[in-house]
Amino acid sequence: MLRLTICCLALVSFSCSLFQEFKTEQFSAADGPSFQILVPKGWTRVQTTRGAYGQPMRSYHYASGAQFYIAQTDSAVNSNERIDTAQHIPLPFANGLVYKGVMPGLLYWRQIQREGYRFGYRNVPTDTEARFDSALNFSALMKAVK
Repeated sequence: MLRLTICCLALVSFSCSLFQEFKTEQFSAADGPSFQILVPKGWTRVQTTRGAYGQPMRSYHYASGAQFYIAQTDSAVNSNERIDTAQHIPLPFANGLVYKGVMPGLLYWRQIQREGYRFGYRNVPTDTEARFDSALNFSALMKAVK
């Protein structure tokens, strides 16, 4: 019984430490309920804007120049005009598409398009790429739950 208690406590403390580099935020859709997104901590500025049809976009800006964003699009998931689909082949991702690439200076970008939303990051250095990938995957999958 003592072993089981110790294992449970260790598991709980370990799972809590997994999320200590992230903050849970709410994103509200223009025509639907809000849902949770996971954002890497350390941003210096949050910017919320609206598209031509009133659809929301929120971006988190970091001192390193990195940016994490989520946007509701005005159309169904489709190819993003900023992504050169001749060079970047989309991969399937839980009823959506995922694109990923490298920018000059070994800075990474990635975007998941799913159910009328775009989840992404850009200008992310190699040492924080895994953290941004985790937040992006969590956020895109949470949208599907609601």
